[in-house]
Amino acid sequence: MAETILFSDKLGIDRKDMLEIINESASGSGATKVKTPLLINDQYEPAFALDLMLKDILLAKMQAQIFLYQNFD
Repeated sequence: MAETILFSDKLGIDRKDMLEIINESASGSGATKVKTPLLINDQYEPAFALDLMLKDILLAKMQAQIFLYQNFD
């Protein structure tokens, strides 16, 4: 979402307007609504623990290996 805000900033679109569009459209969610005040105020603190990110990456890697083994072995 931060990338979308950066892109809108570069295009001269007010970030409050962009976030309102995001939150009121199909792409809006509880997460986007929680992040909105932080993005408006340029607060980009990490919100996802590295150990959880590592877990997700390892799970994705494992699934890729299973897929490759089943389909290309």
